[in-house]
Amino acid sequence: MGGETQSRMSSNSNYPKLSAGPVGKQIHHIAKERLGQFTSDGQYGQQGLLPKLYEGRASGESCIKLSVYSPPNLSRPTFKDATSHDFEPTTVGKEFGPSWSTHWFKVQLTVPSNLKDKKHLELHWDANNEGLIWTKDGHPLQGLTGDGERTEWVLPESFRDGKEHMFYIEMACNGMFGNPPRGDQIQPPKPDKYFKLKKADVVAVNLEARALYFDFWIIGDAAREFPEDSWEEHEALQVCNSIMDAFVAGNGSKDSIQQCRKIARRYLGDDVDSAEVYGTSKEAI
Repeated sequence: MGGETQSRMSSNSNYPKLSAGPVGKQIHHIAKERLGQFTSDGQYGQQGLLPKLYEGRASGESCIKLSVYSPPNLSRPTFKDATSHDFEPTTVGKEFGPSWSTHWFKVQLTVPSNLKDKKHLELHWDANNEGLIWTKDGHPLQGLTGDGERTEWVLPESFRDGKEHMFYIEMACNGMFGNPPRGDQIQPPKPDKYFKLKKADVVAVNLEARALYFDFWIIGDAAREFPEDSWEEHEALQVCNSIMDAFVAGNGSKDSIQQCRKIARRYLGDDVDSAEVYGTSKEAI
């Protein structure tokens, strides 16, 4: 009945009756909207993760000399044929076309002395179109997609010797899905589209910061896409905010980035850096 003054709970219960301190209610939409600040280049970009992704960058003729051969009449020469022609000097910022044409670049790359001892070096090449990297002997190495997607090539360790190294990039004047006008795949392709070479840089990459970027992207997607009343969404949101708190508290240092990755493993598991993350004990359907 009502009015009792004695608790009906067992006296030996370990369940806490009081919180250790004041607990405020989290405003859900604010906590979720905060996530975007960590990986954006907006007002607080310099306090976020993006400036930590790269430890150095070099461009220009002091480290990358470019020359180009443009086959006539939309022809498709072999490697041997294309590289037998004269190459004309060119630079970042030039445009190449029209649609469906190919252009062969001779790249003469020298890693700057201030980058050669960095842990991980890449060439970042972006012309908003597809490409293929060739060795100077005619062996294809890696495709490029362009427009911010798959624009990186890991430089060989042998390139760190301070000497000039030469290779080729074959540019194809089309995007991954052809040349639709304004991205409309239903419309006929645009025959006179030109593509600007926007980037040709030697970049020293902070691999732990890059890994944290993808950790945060995955967990952030869970916070955004799972139902708001699910434990998966709630846990993802708390982990993401804990990552941001640890990063800010450590001023974005290398130690703080490693701490953030440990926090991310609470959601992603300990196998996130290996192929085992895709493993399962369940039998395939």
